[in-house]
Amino acid sequence: MRPHSPRVRACVHGPLACAALAALCHAAPVHAADFALGEIAAPVSLAIGNAGLLGPFSDAFSFSIGATDRFEFESFVSTGFSNRGAIPDMIGTLYSNGAVLASGLAQTVTLPEGFPSREITFAPLQLVPGDYRLVFSGEAISFDPSISFTSGYTGSVTFSPMAAIPEPSTTLLAAVGLLALLLAVRRNGRRLARPR
Repeated sequence: MRPHSPRVRACVHGPLACAALAALCHAAPVHAADFALGEIAAPVSLAIGNAGLLGPFSDAFSFSIGATDRFEFESFVSTGFSNRGAIPDMIGTLYSNGAVLASGLAQTVTLPEGFPSREITFAPLQLVPGDYRLVFSGEAISFDPSISFTSGYTGSVTFSPMAAIPEPSTTLLAAVGLLALLLAVRRNGRRLARPR
């Protein structure tokens, strides 16, 4: 009888390890979708989302901010409540030039009946000119394994104008004007206080 190869011996001696290896080899492929939002040149609120998801997914919403523009970014997405399927591990991340810029606050809200909704919120964040990718990922599951119920999410991304930051010379001019006004009031106050 021929001895078993090292791989076969590992499976014979470690059935749990072989089951894990088989699960990795047969894992469902990640469904990836790219959505181009274009160049953001004016304040706008855009609807985002994806429906018909089942299994692992990674959706990217790409956009850019023009060379002379600056915007405050906010986003909110939700899976909504469902008794058929969910995306219990959905996360959201904003990337700038390939680096993580911000992660969304992810929380699961559950109805008293037990139906979950996954919500992701991005707090207001100031964006400067550049290229960005807003990525939502997770694994959409069906509560009934014998029926392939799909899940999805909807939400929005909002770009608002940023408050203008005054130039240092403007701030200095305002301070000098305030000082001159205070000196004038003080001088007039002394004249009124003198007896005649």
